[in-house]
This record gives sequence, structure tokens and C-alpha cells, in this order.
Amino acid sequence: KGELPDVLPSRRIRVEVEGEDPFYVHASLLNGKPVEVFCSPATEAILVYTSRLTSHMLRKGFSVKELIKDLEMANSQCSHPAPLWTAYREGLEALLTGSSSPSILEGYKTTVKTESGTVYIHLYLKDGKPVELFFLPAPQTKHREIFDLCFMLTSLCLREGVSFDRLMKWFDRANARH
Repeated sequence: KGELPDVLPSRRIRVEVEGEDPFYVHASLLNGKPVEVFCSPATEAILVYTSRLTSHMLRKGFSVKELIKDLEMANSQCSHPAPLWTAYREGLEALLTGSSSPSILEGYKTTVKTESGTVYIHLYLKDGKPVELFFLPAPQTKHREIFDLCFMLTSLCLREGVSFDRLMKWFDRANARH
């Protein structure tokens, strides 16, 4: 109950659906239990709302089994694209049950309060080194696609071995010009 800490352990899974762009499901953990779920990039409104509902249910103490069952029941009453929903559910289930898979990375989520609203930053590690960075801006943030692109490119650079310090210098230089 109450506010969550600003920094929480986090897990993410890459979800692929034939004919669609891949997306990621993120789960933040408190005392080893999932308490929040996010999708990124949040291109499908149904995934945004389902993630919010999932987070609410987790905080209310629903078990993973109850959660999946209730989400399946809700889906049967709606007209979401079935492959998208199935991929989301499978990814969510893998994250919430503590499954280990090469497509799951461990890391941290931090919450930052801004004038535009709350921003969530997820940093994922592989062998103790940062390899992915996700920025989930407040819903009213303008130019969300630019943020998504910047952080996808940042993740690519991290995986290719570019140091975090060097990336920050590039961002500082670019920011000083605009």
C-alpha cells in the first residue's frame, strides 16, 4: 500500500508478433514480487490500459494465476487482435512467474517526477554491464516517438560496447545545440 520506492528491481521481456513491431513488457519488483507492469513502446492503447490494470491487480494482491485468468476473461469480451494479446499474455506470464529466458533481462526502474508528469527509466544489465535503456515518459509528453528512438539507439550503442560516459557526452553535446 502507499507509494512505491523511486528505485525498484525490474525485469523485461522482448515480445514479437508476426507482422508487428516487437515491443517490451517490463515488470518492477518489490521484495521479489511484481508490483508494476509497463509496455514500451506503448503504441497500442490496449497494452497501455491492460498494463495499468495488471499493475493495479498486482498491488491488490492478486496471484499470477488469478491475474492471467481475469485478463483472459476480459480479453474474451473484447475485440483486441488475438496475436497481440496472446504475445502480451505469454510475455507477462514469463515475467511474473520468474521464468528464466534469454529474452528476459534484469535491471532497475527509477521514477523521476517532472513538470510534465512522472517519467520511468528502466536500465537493464547483462553480465553486470548496461545493455538497454528505456524511457517511459508521462502520457502527455510531446514527441514520444523521438524519445523511443533515442533510447533504442542508446540501447544499441550500449550492446555494441560504447561506454555510458561517452553516450552522455554525445547527449550533452546534442542538447546544448537545441
